[in-house]
This record gives sequence, C-alpha cells and structure tokens, in this order.
Amino acid sequence: MPSSTTNPRRSASPPRARIYHACQSCATSKVKCDGLRAEGCARCRRRKTPCSLAGLPGIEEIGTRRRSAEDTQHRGRRDESHFRQSLPDAFLDLPTTQNLASAPPAPTREIDEMRQRIHTLESAYTGLLTSLPTTTPRSNSSSEITYNLPVPLITPPVTNVNLTPQLLSANPTPPLASALSEGIFIPYRVLDVAGFQKSYTMDPSTLIFDERTRCAVDPEGYPNMITRGHVTRSHVESNFQLFKHRFSLIVPMIPFLLSTRSIPSHPFIILAALAYLQDPLPAAAVSMIEESVLYAMSGAACVEAILALYILTFAPYTPSSEDHIPPTCLRLIGFAYSLGVDLGLESKAEVALGEDGHPEDLVESWSSDKLEELTLWEAVKNRYCILQMETSRCKALPTLYSHRFPRHPSDHINQCISHLQLEANIIEGCRDFVNTIGKIEVLVRYSWPEITVIMALWIETKSHLDSIEGSLDDDQWLLRCTVACLTYSLGFRLGFAFFKPPSPISVTQVEQAEALTALSLIPPSKHLVEEIVPFLMSKSNISNNQDGEISHLPAFLLTTITICLATSRRVTILTKFSVPEPLFDEDLLLKAENFVARQPGLPGKVLREMWTSLSMSLPYKQSQSKTASGSAHEADLSNHNHNNGEDIGESGSGNMNQNDFPPVWSNEEGFNWDIFNFDFLFAENSLIPNPMGSEGENML
Repeated sequence: MPSSTTNPRRSASPPRARIYHACQSCATSKVKCDGLRAEGCARCRRRKTPCSLAGLPGIEEIGTRRRSAEDTQHRGRRDESHFRQSLPDAFLDLPTTQNLASAPPAPTREIDEMRQRIHTLESAYTGLLTSLPTTTPRSNSSSEITYNLPVPLITPPVTNVNLTPQLLSANPTPPLASALSEGIFIPYRVLDVAGFQKSYTMDPSTLIFDERTRCAVDPEGYPNMITRGHVTRSHVESNFQLFKHRFSLIVPMIPFLLSTRSIPSHPFIILAALAYLQDPLPAAAVSMIEESVLYAMSGAACVEAILALYILTFAPYTPSSEDHIPPTCLRLIGFAYSLGVDLGLESKAEVALGEDGHPEDLVESWSSDKLEELTLWEAVKNRYCILQMETSRCKALPTLYSHRFPRHPSDHINQCISHLQLEANIIEGCRDFVNTIGKIEVLVRYSWPEITVIMALWIETKSHLDSIEGSLDDDQWLLRCTVACLTYSLGFRLGFAFFKPPSPISVTQVEQAEALTALSLIPPSKHLVEEIVPFLMSKSNISNNQDGEISHLPAFLLTTITICLATSRRVTILTKFSVPEPLFDEDLLLKAENFVARQPGLPGKVLREMWTSLSMSLPYKQSQSKTASGSAHEADLSNHNHNNGEDIGESGSGNMNQNDFPPVWSNEEGFNWDIFNFDFLFAENSLIPNPMGSEGENML
C-alpha cells in the first residue's frame, strides 16, 4: 500500500509490469535467481543440484537480456547521482529526467520560467569564472599548484524568476575577486599522489629513515623557473657561471670552486643562485623563493635544499621587499640547520670528525662526496652561529668540527677548509661571552650581577674580534664586515641587558649601566660608521654607478648597518651640545645614511621612514625656507612643530608659514639635518643640562 508521503509525480505514473523467471529451488528458498544459462541458474550450478530451468529453449537469451537491463538501470542511477552531486545547490531543486517524463504536461508559463532560471544561473556562474585570474603554469612536478585565492561565495538571484537575464552583467566582478590581482600570494601544494607513492615505494637499496619516507609531495618536485617560463636554460647557464665566480670570492665552497663542475639540476639551487645575483632574477620569480621554502617544509628534505638555503642567507634585498617582507636570514639558515640535523648530517660529522673518527680518510678520492657534504654542513653551522649571535638571545651554540679537517692535496679544497676554520675561530672566541650574557639576561631582572666580571669578559671578546678583523685583507671584505657587525651586535646586546637596573634602583647601578652601555655600544658603532661603511662605499658600484668589486650587499649586513645608523643618529642628536667633542663624525654619518637610504628594498625604505618620522618631533630653524612644493606631510610636520602657534626658542619656527619647511629627505640631496634646531633639548624642563649656560657662556 503506498505511503501518504509518496511523491505525487512518481505516484501518478503507472507501475511498470515486471516478469520474473525463477527456478523451483530459488523460488522455494526465496532467493534471487540469476545467472541463467543452458545448465540452469547460478545458484543451482554452484550447489550442483538439478535446476528446473535447465534445458529450456531461449534460456540464455533471457539471462543476457536480464543482465543487460540491470546493468543499464544501475549505470543510469549512478551517472545521475554523480551528476547531481557535482551540480551547485541551486540546481538540486530542478526536476530530474524521470520526474519530467512521468509528470503531466507543464503549462507554457512554467516552462518559460524554468528556462529563464537556468539561463540566469549560467550567466552568473560564467561571470564568476571569467573574473578569476588565470593560474600560473604548472611545474615539472606531478602535483598541482593551488593558490590560496579567496573565492567569493555568491548566490545568484535565482528566486526572482521574473528577472530578465539582460539585467545581469555579462562579466560581473565580485568585490573579493577584484583584489586578487594585487599583492603576492604564496602558493601551497595539494596532495601529490605520484610523489606520495614515490616516497612510500622507495628502492630498498636506497631506503633510509627520514622525513622523505612520509611526505605527501614529490621529493624532486621543487618549483622550476625554467619549466614555468620565467627564464631560459641559456640564461641560467650564463648567469650561473657568474654566480660561481662572485660567490667563491666571499665564500669558497667546494661545489663552486671547481670550474669543471656542471650546473646543478636542482631547481632550488638555481633559484638561490639567481637570487644572489639579484639582477637576473625576474620579478615574477621572487615569490618562488618562499614557495620553495614551503615546499621543503612539506617534507621534501634534501641536501640540495640545505645548500640553496645557505646561498640565500648571502642574497641581497630585492626591490620588492619594500612591500613584501622576505624571511630573515636567521630563519633561513635556522631551517637549513634543522634540515641537516634531521637528515643526520650532524651525526655524520661527529663520526667522521669527532675524537673517535678518522678525518685523514677524507683526503682519499673515494671520500670526495663525503668531504663536500661535511664542508657544506660545517659552513651551515658557522653561518647559523654567527647569525644567532648577531640577531638572537642565544646561549648554547652547536659544536664545530672545522678544526678537525685534514690538509688536502687540492688547493681549492684547502681554501674552503681554511675559510671554515677562520669562521670557527671567530665563533669560538665569542662562545664564553654568549654563554655568560645569556645567563645574565635572565638574572639581571631580579639581582644586579658583578659588573667587573662581565666587563672583563667583554673586553677579552672584543679584543679577540678586533685582532681577527685586523688580520683580514681587503679581498676578505665580507668576513671583515661580518666581524665588525658581530662586535656591534654583541655590544648592543650587552648594553640592552643592563639598560634597566632592577628595583630598588641605586645611583651606583645607574652609573654602572650608563658606563657599560657607552663602553659597549659607542666604539663598535663608531667603527662601523666611520670605517666599515666608507670601506664598502669605496668598493661598491652602487654609490657611484661605476664598476666596483662589490656588486651588492647581503641582506644581513645591511640590516645590522641600518640599526647601527639608527642608534648613532639618536646618540648624535642627544649629545650634540652636552659633550666636549662629537661622538661621531657627522659628515661620515650623513654619507652612511645616504648610502643606505639609496639601497633597493627594505633597508632604504626603513631608514627614510624612520628619519621622516623622527623629524616630526624636531623644530626647524627660523632661517630655513621652503625648497620644494608643499605637501600634506610637510603641513603635518609644521603643525606638530608649531605646537598650536607657540614659539620654540629664539631660533624656533613659531611664526613661519607651514609651507616654508623643506623635507628631511630628497632623492637628489639625501638627508638634510641642518634645517633643524636642537636647542629645544636644553630647555628649562629638559633633563639635559644646557652646555652654554643660562648666560650663553660655554660651560664645556
């Protein structure tokens, strides 16, 4: 008996007549009788019992028709179900073919409305698809690249059946889709079935336990600039030779010292090499650096990725870094160090170069690959230690084995080993200081430590670094600058550790903190500003647009110099009239600021924005006049300096027009600090005593 909830359309159609053919055995057992042949049904043949349908004329033809009808009916239901699942929700309410066939004839008006609704849906979805940007070409990996583009959720106005299709735009632009073309989107990887199978079905002869045995991407499927069409093979070949020459001048690594070595096939190494050269790297391929880093984070760990990350720590800032901040050098080398530890490189170094190892075996020809891998790993550890000491509050540093390398018959390999041993010597001389300052940074919050002990250790560490820097020649310019930056960073860290004495604060503690900060910060800063930066300017072709020995400056070096200039300028302003002699040569400081401010990418923008922001709190001299057209920024500076029309000293700018102030930075002239009046620092309510005295006498 039909249920009350039966579909009215389906119940209106007459039931189809079915003819059943079953043998007596199947009918008695009430089971399905199928598989009819001349010998009988499938159940009777399987049970080896006589079948009542055996030997009947035309029995095979009946079985064939029954199987064909059942297969057709099953396939039709499956196709219809799959098709309905792939349709949007708006299509699910449409009647099926079976319902339309069994339904009574629809009125003409309903048919027109249905056609109108379908046409409206097609127009809306066509416009949505055409508004999305096209995807980039796929890489040589079998995995597809999927971008995390925000797909807008738009429901077409299908409820209003009277809406004419002409009112809809042929190419509507959703609000989110219109913003997809702006900015840099970091792509991510979906499950790569082929790569997943390759990871889990490794050759037993090469099978090894590491992360690659369980990653869901192809270990060899790194993004490739050549297959994506960003560069050509000939472009890579010509520029890679230039990279080998320039990179070997600052870091003599074995893979790049040998002229007979062919170009590596790994895409990440090629990308890192072009990023180091900067100019040959297309702007469209800049985001591939972070894409490759993310790909390595997906589990595709390998020694080639470690080498590429090591190269990137020496790369310069790209011009696009003003708007898209890249990963820091410490994060890149930290990731390379983590990959190496996970791949067992530290264990290999400990076994080969440890106290119980046999490092003399590395001289043999059969150990060339092993020696190349170990030198790379020690270079990564050296770089990791140096960048950690420069930029983080590290305490424990990894164990270094560079001093255990034997002397090699090859001069190229000895050059690489000597460089690694020199870097290790720099690090070992700072190890005790780093360990001590790491403890003091925690204890100084609760108790004041013995200042003489840390001062003696700092003087010893600084003497060690100064002696190494003095032994380097001009050809080792990057190592020389690295030592100077490391000295400044360690002194900066020491000054910060004692910057805020714990409570209860005593006069003795404040005096000790000020003396320690001045002793640890001022001399290294003065050395960077007055010696290192002019040295870089003399060897660089960036400042004079001529051929020079330095094609670009690494990002980590420019970052430390920028921070040094920021502290040096503020110290110069605060001590302009309170010390007998200036702490910094202002002409050299200004040249250094202009040199960094004109660098492409992030450092130049940071310094320009920093000093523009600082100038908003400084009053102008009364004698200054406007040299450029007025701007909203200059008006804001003037309003801030005027302080609602009040004068600031005799030479203040209280009565000047707000359009009479020149900017602090211009591309042609650089920074201009002569336009500011610093007498406000020594007003009556200032904590800094006026060195000229109340009567204008020089008290210095």
